[in-house]
Amino acid sequence: MKLRRNPVLALVASVTLLALASCGKSTSITAAHNSLDPTPPSAPSSLSSDYVQAVGYDYLYWNLSSSPSAAGYEVWESSTMGGTATKIGFVSNSDNFVVLPTVNADCTRYYEVRTVSTQGLYSAFSAAVAVDRHVIVSVGGSNGAGNGGGIGYRLDN
Repeated sequence: MKLRRNPVLALVASVTLLALASCGKSTSITAAHNSLDPTPPSAPSSLSSDYVQAVGYDYLYWNLSSSPSAAGYEVWESSTMGGTATKIGFVSNSDNFVVLPTVNADCTRYYEVRTVSTQGLYSAFSAAVAVDRHVIVSVGGSNGAGNGGGIGYRLDN
């Protein structure tokens, strides 16, 4: 018995093998899309504070996160070092300071800041900083209800 080759069947088999061999291959390498990055952003650093007597407000400052996916910063406050903190505000990724909320009496509060990424991931908290808070007093004939000279974000409680 003699086997006969079918030329059409051989052609179909060759094309199928060629298609399967190139399936899923790419000639270019693509970078991961930033919105799919599962890496938490870096924390802000170097928290510091300042009381600006000329406007009567306490400010909190920090160095911005180096993460390109940073969407903004959450500001947290506690009445004791290491105590339970409460989120008191959120600022955009380009802002590195806030005007702190008013207090009813001079006191010390503890603040931490963390970065929030565009993917909704959180950095570790920054190191906490103790801030000696001041009651807002009337400054230059003002009733103290201004916004810190029109600069920054005011976090009202």
